[in-house]
Amino acid sequence: DIVRASKCGLVVQPGNAKEFVDRLIDTTNDSKKITEMSLSALELSEQYRRDKLATQFEETLMKVIR
Repeated sequence: DIVRASKCGLVVQPGNAKEFVDRLIDTTNDSKKITEMSLSALELSEQYRRDKLATQFEETLMKVIR
């Protein structure tokens, strides 16, 4: 999944509140990990910028039309 692959957040089993809380506490106590996840999230967000997606969509449409 995208969060796991990009290392920009925490992934836990749905409904597992204890795992979520444990991971959250571990992460909040690790400033290096928070910084790494933040930078990864910023990097990932660049791939999904509206202007970039619009350009990719337009290029795909142009290929289909031709």
